[in-house]
Amino acid sequence: MVYNERGRVYLPFERICEVKVAKRVVKMLLGTEPPEVRNVVQEIAQTESKLRQTLSPSQRVAVELCLTNTISIMTGGPGSGKTTTLRFILDIYQAAFPSNEILLAAPTGRASRRMSEQTGKYASTLHSALGLVTEEDSPLNDTEMLSADLIVVDEFSMVDMRLAYVLMERIKPGAQ
Repeated sequence: MVYNERGRVYLPFERICEVKVAKRVVKMLLGTEPPEVRNVVQEIAQTESKLRQTLSPSQRVAVELCLTNTISIMTGGPGSGKTTTLRFILDIYQAAFPSNEILLAAPTGRASRRMSEQTGKYASTLHSALGLVTEEDSPLNDTEMLSADLIVVDEFSMVDMRLAYVLMERIKPGAQ
C-alpha cells in the first residue's frame, strides 16, 4: 500500500512521519522563545579571548543565530569552521546556563566519536540518546521526553525520517 499525493508516492508510515516532523518544526518555531543569552556579542568576544581564536564575521552571525533561535541549521563545506563555531556555541551556552543539560548526538558511532573529540564533550549516537538500543525497540511506543535543554545533532542529513520523527517527538517544550 502506498500514499499518492499529487504524483508524489510515499509509504503511509513515512508520510505520517514527514507530516508530523514538519508540524513539530512549525510548532517549535512558533512556540516560546529560547532563553536569552545576555550580551551575545560580548560573550563571543570573551570566548574568543578564552579560546584564543577569532571568529569570521559569518561564524559570529552563526553563533548569534544558534543562541537566539529555537531551531538552527549550520551548513558548510570541510574547513569552513563549523566545529569552531559549535565550540563557541557550546561554551557560551554552558556559561550562560550552567544548570541546563546539553545533548550532543550523531546518527553513527563514528560521527559521535568525532563530535566528542572535536568539542571535548560527550556525544552519543542518536539511537542511544533516544533509548533505541535493539532492533526490537519500538521508537513509537516510548514517549519519554529528552531532558536536554540544548540538543545538537551532527550530520543530520544522514538521519532517516523515522528517526527524525522520534527525535522531534521527544524534544521537550522550550528546548533548542
